[in-house]
Amino acid sequence: MVQVIFISYVLLVIFLSLLPGTAAGGAEYMDKIAHAVSYGIMGVLAYIAFHTFRKRITIFIFMFLMGVSLELFQIYIPGRGASVYDAAANTAGLALSFLLCWLYTLIPNSPLPEAGLPTDAFLRRGFLLARELGLVVLRSTPEGRQVRLK
Repeated sequence: MVQVIFISYVLLVIFLSLLPGTAAGGAEYMDKIAHAVSYGIMGVLAYIAFHTFRKRITIFIFMFLMGVSLELFQIYIPGRGASVYDAAANTAGLALSFLLCWLYTLIPNSPLPEAGLPTDAFLRRGFLLARELGLVVLRSTPEGRQVRLK
């Protein structure tokens, strides 16, 4: 489910990035904050959706290249322009989100952000307790999916 939300969010970012329009005037830093926050949200969703290190690195590289590519494509869109600073803000938001998610996993007794776990914090903690008591076991399939067994 988290992967569907992640893909939907990526498509939304692509759509909004390629809309024709006027360049945002006024406070230039607000545009950079919007870029960093939008790619930060995308990074958190990616970190939760993909639970292996290799997949996370691959998706990080994909999102970095997507951010730079979308900025370059904006040269050809009426009312838009490419900006190195926008691409840097995209990258900063992405890197910061991955760093914060990784640091979160280092906190003792914190539930790991895994796509197979319930999203509600109360349910997640209950699920982790049930897993520790042996009531629920997670097994990985060859495709990398997690299956709950009793």
